[in-house]
Amino acid sequence: MLKAILVLMLLCLAVNSRADKDQWIWLPVVANAPETGFMLGLYATKLEASDEEDVPGNRYSFLVSGTSEGMYMAQVWPTWWLNANQSVTAGFGLNYWPGTYYENGNSEPKLEEEYEATNEVVRLSFDQRLVSELWLKLQWTLQWSDISSDDDNNLINDQTPGSDGGFYHGLGATLTWDKTDSRDFPRSGQKFEAGSTGYFSALGSAEQFMISEVAAMQYVPVLSDSTLAFKATYITATDDTPFNMLPAPEGSSILRGADSAKFADYELIGVQGELRWVFSDRWGMDLFSDFAQVAPDFSKFGVDRFHNATGIGVRYNLAKGTRLNFRVDLALVDGEDIGTVVSFEEAF
Repeated sequence: MLKAILVLMLLCLAVNSRADKDQWIWLPVVANAPETGFMLGLYATKLEASDEEDVPGNRYSFLVSGTSEGMYMAQVWPTWWLNANQSVTAGFGLNYWPGTYYENGNSEPKLEEEYEATNEVVRLSFDQRLVSELWLKLQWTLQWSDISSDDDNNLINDQTPGSDGGFYHGLGATLTWDKTDSRDFPRSGQKFEAGSTGYFSALGSAEQFMISEVAAMQYVPVLSDSTLAFKATYITATDDTPFNMLPAPEGSSILRGADSAKFADYELIGVQGELRWVFSDRWGMDLFSDFAQVAPDFSKFGVDRFHNATGIGVRYNLAKGTRLNFRVDLALVDGEDIGTVVSFEEAF
């Protein structure tokens, strides 16, 4: 709780530094989560003003952070708009991310094993409007991963997909039907997404596997300053998916505040709802409740197997003339653990 208060204090220090477009926005990142422990970092973003009314401005962002559990990461992700119907996003990431692997499943795990992972990731995506509200995203992913484990419980062994890491080469496509009124902070409309990314041995991948996801979102305006938002998500992965890339409620946008490593399997289903309200051009809050579960296959899902994260969040608008929010969410997970999420843009 003390760390969450520190987050809000640092957020307050940023109130008078809110930038216009074409200026860099700098913010400290302070968070606490079950998986990472205490996190400290720096986030910066720049939103360029566009000369054309129907063309969004280019956006440049980067993040560097470290945690009390010895995890470190650096990411850069610029987005360029070619015109109103096309954009390109490049992503570059480097992280040293030691973690805990638990036996797959939806219940509180009994066995665990520590491992160390170093990852370098390059992503390039191209978004094309097909017709009206229908968009197609094509994505190319390169990842180099080095993994070693302590072998205490032999959970990670030669039979575990991705046990040594390696090179992964992926190609993906996502169709999005977007009838919302805003990309960053929708207040009304619907959005549907369906996509898959395949990693192929023929392209040099250490493992051949595919991860697919479908999601549906609905936004309903309430009064003049509030919005009810809902999302349903389904993720599935094939048998040879590396152990640390399996579907899991990762704790930032699905089952907020949860330890993302504890519950992982080949299928995931999540349902979320929140009430958002805006106090001013700068500040907002929300109340949210997330539900999620994992299973080895679809037939093993059950209404009584959902994990829950319920909490409250604070929003701070980073730039004038838009609604790009810096968010701090405080969640009670399964009625026992408290987790803090610090992130940029909405959970959905």
